[in-house]
Amino acid sequence: MEKSYKYISKWYDDNLNFYLKNGSILLNEQLKKFLQYISKDGKVLDIGSGTGQDVDYFVKKGFNAYGLDFSAVMIKYSKSNRKGKFFNMNMTNLKFNDRNFDGAWASSSLFTHLYLKDIKRALTEVYRVLKKEAIFGVIAMKKERNERTRVPKNFIFNTFTKKELLDYLKKNKFIPFYTEIFIAHDKKWFFILSKKK
Repeated sequence: MEKSYKYISKWYDDNLNFYLKNGSILLNEQLKKFLQYISKDGKVLDIGSGTGQDVDYFVKKGFNAYGLDFSAVMIKYSKSNRKGKFFNMNMTNLKFNDRNFDGAWASSSLFTHLYLKDIKRALTEVYRVLKKEAIFGVIAMKKERNERTRVPKNFIFNTFTKKELLDYLKKNKFIPFYTEIFIAHDKKWFFILSKKK
């Protein structure tokens, strides 16, 4: 794992309680919309599952759900406090079989905390583990003109325009079919649904 990714995982390891109080929110409307396109007994992968609240939500809604995260502390917390299966794993190298999942969910993770050069690698992995016509749900922060997001030193936190996000998805063989902007933590976020070709 690259040095900055180790820094990010350590930050989350060291700030579990802060994240639980301030960052870990359940995006009910977006989660519901995502699950509308997945069969009831479907298998769902949460990429960057954090404290596991989304995986827990998926399981309680009747789905077979898996979560993965850089942070060993987040995964330990999730295994003790949430329903679902959890793995300490790098999102650019998924340890799952090809065409294994009916849906993948990446909420402020894959696009947010990877170097731009590694986003393509991660999307290639997501594409590989998804079944044909599976759904990929993405949450990423909207890039605002003249706005800087305050983050710790050496901490990667990307923001995007709608065109940039759609281009990434299309170039990696996903077909976007739904986009919305919503507010969380006083910031604007994109919610995008796409389908694997």
